[in-house]
Amino acid sequence: MRMTSSVTLLFLILCFSTSLYNASALVSDGVTLLSLLNHWTFVPLIINSTWKDSDSVPCKWIGVQCNHAYDVISLNLSDLGIQGQLGPEIGQLHRLQTLVLSNNGFLGEVPSELSNCTLLQVLDLSNNSFSGLIPSSFKKLQSLRSMNLSSNLLGGAIPDSLFQIRQLEEMNLHNNHLSGPIPTSIGNLTELLRLHLHGNRLSGTIPSSIGNCSKLEELFLNENRLSGELSLEIAKLKNLKTMSLFDNQFSGVIPQDLGINSSIVKLDFTNNKFTGNLPPSLCFQKKLQVLNMGSNRLQGNIPSDVGRCTSLSMLILSENNFTGSLPVFESNMNLKYLHISKNNISGPIPPSLENCTNLAAINMSMNKLTGLIPFALGKLVNLTILDVSHNNLEGPLPPQLSNCTKMDHFDVGFNSLNGSFPSSLRNWTGITTLILRENHFTGGIPSFFSELSKLRELQLGGNLIGGTIPPSLGKLQKLFYGLNLSSNGLTGVIPLELGQLQELQSLDISLNNLTGNIDVLAQVPLIEINISYNFLYGLVPTSLCKFLDSSSSSFLGNPHLNVSCSPSSGLDWTNTCNLKPCPYQSTDHKGISALVILVIELGSSLFVSAILVALLLMYLRKKEMKNDVYGEKWGSAIERGAGRIGFLYNEEMRFLTENQSASLHEIVMEATDNLNDQYIIGRGAHGIVYRAQLGYTTFAVKKFAFERNKRKYLHIMRKEIEVLGGIKHRNLVSFAGYWIGENYGMVLYKYMKNGSLHDILHEKYPPPPLSWSIRLNIAVGIAHGLKYLHHDHTTPIVHRDIKPQNILLDDQMEPLISDFGTSLYRNLAEHSYSQSHSWKKLSTYVVGTAGYIAPENAYVIVQSRKSDVYSYGVVLLELLTRKRVVIEEERNVTGLVSWVSSIWLETGKIEEILDPDIANAFPNSGVLARQVTEVLLLALRCTKRKPRERPTMKDITSFYQKNIFKLGCNDVDMVNEDVIDVAPQPYSVLTFSTNPVSDTQE
Repeated sequence: MRMTSSVTLLFLILCFSTSLYNASALVSDGVTLLSLLNHWTFVPLIINSTWKDSDSVPCKWIGVQCNHAYDVISLNLSDLGIQGQLGPEIGQLHRLQTLVLSNNGFLGEVPSELSNCTLLQVLDLSNNSFSGLIPSSFKKLQSLRSMNLSSNLLGGAIPDSLFQIRQLEEMNLHNNHLSGPIPTSIGNLTELLRLHLHGNRLSGTIPSSIGNCSKLEELFLNENRLSGELSLEIAKLKNLKTMSLFDNQFSGVIPQDLGINSSIVKLDFTNNKFTGNLPPSLCFQKKLQVLNMGSNRLQGNIPSDVGRCTSLSMLILSENNFTGSLPVFESNMNLKYLHISKNNISGPIPPSLENCTNLAAINMSMNKLTGLIPFALGKLVNLTILDVSHNNLEGPLPPQLSNCTKMDHFDVGFNSLNGSFPSSLRNWTGITTLILRENHFTGGIPSFFSELSKLRELQLGGNLIGGTIPPSLGKLQKLFYGLNLSSNGLTGVIPLELGQLQELQSLDISLNNLTGNIDVLAQVPLIEINISYNFLYGLVPTSLCKFLDSSSSSFLGNPHLNVSCSPSSGLDWTNTCNLKPCPYQSTDHKGISALVILVIELGSSLFVSAILVALLLMYLRKKEMKNDVYGEKWGSAIERGAGRIGFLYNEEMRFLTENQSASLHEIVMEATDNLNDQYIIGRGAHGIVYRAQLGYTTFAVKKFAFERNKRKYLHIMRKEIEVLGGIKHRNLVSFAGYWIGENYGMVLYKYMKNGSLHDILHEKYPPPPLSWSIRLNIAVGIAHGLKYLHHDHTTPIVHRDIKPQNILLDDQMEPLISDFGTSLYRNLAEHSYSQSHSWKKLSTYVVGTAGYIAPENAYVIVQSRKSDVYSYGVVLLELLTRKRVVIEEERNVTGLVSWVSSIWLETGKIEEILDPDIANAFPNSGVLARQVTEVLLLALRCTKRKPRERPTMKDITSFYQKNIFKLGCNDVDMVNEDVIDVAPQPYSVLTFSTNPVSDTQE
C-alpha cells in the first residue's frame, strides 16, 4: 500500500513539473523565431503583438504553422514590410517545410544555414533586396519543389549544385544580376515544370541537356545576353507551352520541327538575330495563342499554317525580311492583333481577313503590298487601328470601311490610292488619327470631315485635292499633332475659322495656290508652320516672326509677303528670310532747337553706358526667346487639355479600360485616387512624382504645377516632352504619354522600382550593399547615354543637370538619365566643345544644381557639352566615395571635388577616399584596385576647371573599352598593382586628346 502511494505521489510531481514547464518555457522553435527579430531593423506591429516570449508554443503566432509536436513547419511572412537581414538561426528550424518571405525589405546575403532545413519543400524569398551569391549548399534541400529567389540583387553564376535538387518543379531566379552560362547540369531536373531566368545577365547558349527536362512547361530566358543557335533538343519538349527568349542575341535558324511535338501556347523571340524560315508547324497542335517574332532577320514566306491557326490571338512578325504573299486566313474568332510591318511582303491584302472578325489592330505598313484595299475589311467591326501606309496600294477607299465604327487610327499614306473620300466615312465618329497623305486622291476636302470631332491629326498632303479650304475645318478643335494640306491644288483664302484651332501644334499648307493674308494664323498657337509656295501676301504677323529665324524656308515662294523692319520691331529678318521689308517712313519732326539738341547730347553722354548694357541684355533675351520655338502661345494652346498615350501603351490600355474614350488624365486620376499623397514616390525641383498602376503596367507620373510661374514650368515641361519624343537609347528614360491642363501637366514614364541613384547612395537605410561591378555598370551606362546625347543624336543635346537624382535605376540596376526640362538642343553642332565668346550668354539665373555645375557656368551660361562632362565626373566621385556632393566634417563644409582632389594630391592613398565597402576589398583583388583607380583618375580629369582639359563623352566611352575593364574582379591580375600608391602626377595615367582642333570640331 505504501509502495503504491509513493508511485502515485511521484507521478503527480512529474505531471505538475511538466505542466509548469509547459506553462512557462517557450519551445526551441519559438526561441529561434524570436532570435530572427534581432536581425531586423523594422518589425511590423502585427508580429510584435503576437510573437510573445511568454507563450509556450509559437503555433498561434502570425504567419506560423506547427505540426502535432509543436514543431514549426511553415513560416509565411510575405507583404509585411519587414526590414533587415535573415539571420542564420533560420537553419535551426529543422522541421520547416514552407518558407515564404516575399515582398519585404530583406537585404544582405541569403544565409547558407538555410540549407540545414532539409525538409523544405517551398522556398520563396522573392521581391526583396538579397545580394551576394546563391549558396551552393542549397543542394542539401533535396525535398525542395519550388524555389523563388526572383527580384533581388543576387549576383554571380547560377550554382551548378542547384541542378542537383532532382525533385525541383519550379525555379524562379528572374530579375537579379546573375551572370555566366546556364549550367549544363540543368538536364538533371527531370521533374522541372517552370524555369524563369529572365532579366539577368546570363551569357552563352542554352544547354542541349535541357531536352532531358521532359516535363518543362514554361521557359523564360528573355532579357539576358544569351547567344548562339537553339538546340534541336528544345523541339523535343512535348509539354512546353510558353517559351520567351526576347531581347537576347540568339542567331541561326529556329528548329524547323518546333511545334510538332509540343503544345506551344506562347512564343516570343522578339529582338534577336534569328535567320532562315519561320518553322512551318508552330501551330500543329492548334493551341498557339501568341506568336511574336518581331525584330529578327527571318526570311522566306509566312507559312500557310499561320493562316490556319484558329487559336492565334496575337501575330507579330514585324521588322524581318519576309517575302512572298500573305497566307489565307481561316475563320478565327481569337485573333486581335496582326503586325507584319517593315518586311518585303508583296501581293494583295488577303480578303480572307474578314474571317478574323475580332481583329482590333492591323499594321501592314512598309511592305510591297499591291492591289486594292479589300472591301471585305469592312466586316471587321471591332477594328480600331488600320495601318497599310508605305506600300503600293491603288484604287479608291472602299465605302464598306465605314462599318468599322470603332476606328481610331487610320493610315494609308504613301500609296497610290485615288478617287474621292467616301461620305460614309463620317461614321468614324471616334477616330483620332486620319492619314491620307501622298496618294492620288481627288475632289475637294469633304465638309463631313468637320463631323470627326475627335480628330487629333489630319494629314491630306501630297494629293490632287482642289477647291478651297472648308471653313468647317475650324470645328475640329481637338486637332493637336498636325493639319497637313500641302502639295495639293487648293485655292482661295485661309478661312478665318481656322483661328478656332486653339490646340493645333503643326500646320502645313505649302505648295498650293492659296491667296490672301495670313492674319488668321496669328490666332493659332503653332509650334511648326509651313506656308511656302503659295500666293499669300501682306505683313507677317508679329506672333509668327519667331519662325522667320528658326524655319525661314517655311515662308519662301510668297513674293508679296512682307516683314516688319521698323525700329520698334527690334530685329531685322530681311537678311535671313528672303521676305521684302514693308515700307517704313520716319515720323521725326523737323525744327528741333539747338538747345534741345545740346541737352540731348549731354544727356546721352551721361546715360550711354547704361543704355548700351540694357540694349545688350534685351537683345540677348530676345534672341533666347527666338530660340524658344514654342513660345508663350504654346502654353495657351495646350492649357485646355492636350496629350496622348504612346502607341504601344495606348493599344494595351484601350482593351483594358471600360471607358474607350477615357483620357490619360482621367485614367491617371482614377489610378491615383485624384493624385492622393499616398501615391507619391518622389519630389523634384520641377514637380511631384506619383506611382500609378495603369492596366498591367506600373508607371511613374510627374506632375508639373503651373501656379508659381506658368510660363516657366510650361517651358520646362514642353522641353521634357520634345526631347524625350526624339530620343531612344537604353540609358535614357523614355516617356509613355503626357497631358497638359490649365493649372498643371503630367508626363508618364515607365516606373523604376529601384528609384534614383541618389536614393541608393544616400537615402535608403540601412544603405544597401553596392558592389563595384554594379557601380561600374552604372558609370558606363551613364556615359553611353551622354555620348548618345552629345554625339549620336541628330541634334546634339546638353542635359545641363546631370546628378544622381536624375539617374534612375531599373530592375537590373541599369542607369537611365532623366529630367530634360532644362536641356539645350539647338545650335550646338560643331561649336559646342569650344568656349568661344560667341557661344556664351549672360544669365540672370544659373541652370543646374549646386555642386554639379561646371565652374565656367557659375555666372555665364556656356552652351558646352563639357559642362555635362564635369557633372558626370562629380557623379563618378559620388559612386566611388558614397559621399554627398557637399561634405560636412567638424564644422567645415567642403565640396566633394575639392575634398577628393586635396586628399589624392596630398597622400596619393586612394583608400582614404573610397567608400569602405570598396576599399576593404582591395587586398583581395588587384584588378579591382586598378579599375577603381582608373575611374578615380577619370573623375578627376572630368572635373578639371578648364573645359578644354576635360575629355569628351566619346573619349570616356572609349576609355571603358580598355582591357582592364574586361577583367572580372576575381580574374588573375595581369596588371601592375603599384598604381595604387602613385601620387604627385595622378592625371598622367589617363590619355585623352587635348588637341584644340579636335575639341572644337567634334
